[in-house]
Amino acid sequence: MKKMTAATLLISAMASSMAMADESQLGGFYVGANIGMAAPSMTVEDSDCWYNCSAYTQRPTGLTYGLQGGQNIISGNLLLGWVLDYNLASLDESFDYGYGNGTNDDMRIESEFKSAMSLRVKAGVVVGDTAIAVNFGPARAEFESTFVDRNGQLGNPANWDKATYDDSTSGFVFGVGVEHAFSKNLLVGLDISKYSFDAEQKTVIDGPTGTDTGSKLKFVNSLDTFRVSGSYKF
Repeated sequence: MKKMTAATLLISAMASSMAMADESQLGGFYVGANIGMAAPSMTVEDSDCWYNCSAYTQRPTGLTYGLQGGQNIISGNLLLGWVLDYNLASLDESFDYGYGNGTNDDMRIESEFKSAMSLRVKAGVVVGDTAIAVNFGPARAEFESTFVDRNGQLGNPANWDKATYDDSTSGFVFGVGVEHAFSKNLLVGLDISKYSFDAEQKTVIDGPTGTDTGSKLKFVNSLDTFRVSGSYKF
């Protein structure tokens, strides 16, 4: 008798939980905006040792903001969905170093994170009007690195004063988030994500005229974000 009572209570609790999920206000299409903190990691390595053979990493932190849109599909206690987001930022940091004569201000590397975009799928569990989900998908971001010769150093290829690499790079993002529907049309979320981008080796500075030599620089970039979002749900 006790076993039957326990089984009945368990079935009743499961049915009640499924009913709560089915009645959740989380489901549907949504669009909105987000704001938060971003911490890129931007590493530049002079693999040809034109300036310095070391790898330098800048790790600025600051504000990021953007837009997102997607869809939540509720099935029982499960949430499935997708989200497309685009974020802007202006996070930069500089590093000064010497070039052969021991001083520390002859050359400068300036690195900046500008924007990131991703398309993610997400899956999680639903309790009432709240869901916890993981998300992952492809991402693309724009980084810029600038090299400045302040004092006209000997060995400077092509006698440049300033050279800039400004381009987009592809990668992957994964994260975890919490979403809560405060009403039929108001959806609020928190998300922590990590982006990893492809390492790229580029010839940024051409060699002297008439030669086929140049300076190949290796770029390795990543990004960590914490964002709060608000969306209108249809």
